[in-house]
Parts: sequence; C-alpha cells; structure tokens
Amino acid sequence: MTPLKTLGLAALLKGVSASYDYIGLGYEPKSNVVDRLTIDLDQQSLSNLVGLQTTEGFADAERVYKDGGNSKSYAVIELDSGLSSAVAKGAPVSAMSVDGDAVTGVMYQDYSAGETNIKIQYDISDDATNHVKCKIGGLPMAEQVEGGCFQGGGEITIDNEAYTYNYNVQTDNQNGRTLRGFSTAAKKKMYDCENCPYPEHNAFFEYYGIHDYGDQWVSAALDGTAVSGFNNYNANFNSYGLEGRAGEFISYRSDIAVI
Repeated sequence: MTPLKTLGLAALLKGVSASYDYIGLGYEPKSNVVDRLTIDLDQQSLSNLVGLQTTEGFADAERVYKDGGNSKSYAVIELDSGLSSAVAKGAPVSAMSVDGDAVTGVMYQDYSAGETNIKIQYDISDDATNHVKCKIGGLPMAEQVEGGCFQGGGEITIDNEAYTYNYNVQTDNQNGRTLRGFSTAAKKKMYDCENCPYPEHNAFFEYYGIHDYGDQWVSAALDGTAVSGFNNYNANFNSYGLEGRAGEFISYRSDIAVI
C-alpha cells in the first residue's frame, strides 16, 4: 500500500476503538478493518485491467473503479411482503447461499415497517484473502465470487422473523465502498466535518482547487478525455493511446483517488 493510500485510509478509520495488527505506516486500528483495506483488491484489479492495454480492459477497469467489488459487499433484495415491524441497522440476517450453505449478514441501514426493498451487508471475517464470500459489484466475471451470495430467491430470516424474497444475483450484489467513492466523498468526510479539514486532503485541495480532483483525473484517464478546471496541472488524455494512459497515468494516478 502506498503512503498516499495509507493516509487516506487512516483518516477514514480515525475514531475506531481493541487491539489489532498494525497496518500501513504504523497505524493501529481499534476494530476489524479488513473490509476497508480490501479496497486494495479493487486497485489491483483496475491496474491489471488497464495493463491489458485494450479497449475492453479499460471498460472493465472503469466498472471496477466506479462500482467496486471487494469492499463492503451488500445485496439489494425485494421482500414478497413488507417488514412486519421496524428493523434497525445491524440487525442479523440469514438465508441460503448460491452454493447451498448458510450465509449471514446484517441490515445495511434502519428500515420502517412495511418496507420491501432491503439492503443487507454480508458478514466478513478477518482473513483479508477471503474476507467475504460474495464479490460481484463491477468485477469482471473471472474475478467474481458468487457461491457465497444469497440465492436468487427463497426464505430469509431478518431479525428472527421469516420472509420470502427475490433478487438478481448478478445485478443486485453491489458495493458500498469503491475507489471512486473515496474521492467523491472527500469533501464531506475530510473537509466539511468535525475537526476538519484533514491536512492530507487540504493540501491537495489547495493545489488542485477542487475536492474530487482524484476522481476527475482517473475518470478522464480511463475515458481518454481532458481534465479541466484544476488550479494546477490540467491534462488532456485524448492525445494518448492506450499504452500511454495505462503506463504513465492510471497505475500511478489512481492512488490519488483515495485521498
């Protein structure tokens, strides 16, 4: 993990509290942060895909960048009948997986009685190489892990209450944490917040003049378009071929999207 990415993650993890292995530049997390750190798997996937230097590879890389696949995996299901009562964020959920095994998760947010469209975050382990059994999001088929996802329909238990549901395994398994999101949420999380701005983000904001500079740069490099509106260092990627965009810009510059 690069120093820039470690600083960005450390800022987001600020305030968590227990004793876990040190990560990055000596940061000691106070909770299980494996699911946050596996955003690096999105970074690895993106770099590998642009490294193919093909139009298809760049299109796949853009989906990984925008939609994720490895971090904060959740399912969006539709209940056949509404919730019988209000259910709080974090309430337990269980059902059967695509592979026919039990799979568990928690409610992604608070829900009121009667709601039918529900987000459920999959449970995670502290094994960074196999922390979640369902990985779909924007990943190419070869990188997806479908066996641990909820089955396409059947019975599901939410906060000890049984319901029936349906959803699409391929399109309704999504991710709440993406490389792009670190940049697009930077203003809210690192500038307009308590004890803000974070100096790491503020230094880049003062140089570029906008908060989502990382997203604008990476998106332009992926699309082969121009960056404009920066106070400094605008760039035009439409004059570069796939090799130039892959080699000099994406693999290095995608790091700045997470600050």
